[in-house]
Amino acid sequence: MTLLARPIAFIGNAAIGAAEFVGGIGYLLLDVLQATHGAFLNRRGRRLGWQNLWAQMVRVGVKSIPIVCLVLFCIGAILALQMAPVLKRYGAIPQIADIIATATFRELGPLIGAIVLTGFAGASIAAELGSMAVSEEIEALEAEAIDPIRFLVVPRVVATCIMMICLAVVGDIVGVAGGMFVSHLA
Repeated sequence: MTLLARPIAFIGNAAIGAAEFVGGIGYLLLDVLQATHGAFLNRRGRRLGWQNLWAQMVRVGVKSIPIVCLVLFCIGAILALQMAPVLKRYGAIPQIADIIATATFRELGPLIGAIVLTGFAGASIAAELGSMAVSEEIEALEAEAIDPIRFLVVPRVVATCIMMICLAVVGDIVGVAGGMFVSHLA
């Protein structure tokens, strides 16, 4: 290769690799959506395993609640501590509750819930599925004619979507409670 062709080939190979990666993610997303649709609306008996879904909801959501509550309580308390001196100068101390509620309900509750869910549950799910891939359990499912996407991925995706809403609601309430607690002390 000439000196000019190497960088062009490198850029081309990187673009092809990126396109293959994005295409693979898109294919996986379509496969998961199709399997999820089939799990809820299919009448031929291939439905979603509710016991597996409940187990994933407990694992993904219920076990994340203490972390979400701790983080959002601290964030609500810190917001109140930071705003109290500034609002006191203007005589607007009663506005602390409105500001904390607005910030928590609009942004912080869902955002922090999603970050905790991604970090806590996402790492757990990735480790579990990676361990299954290494120990060839996924190939064993395919050998038994069980779709791994439907059996392994769909319950985790559905549980994560359901529990994200629940974690956001719980986080909103706890964040406002943290701000209320500290604002009464300040």
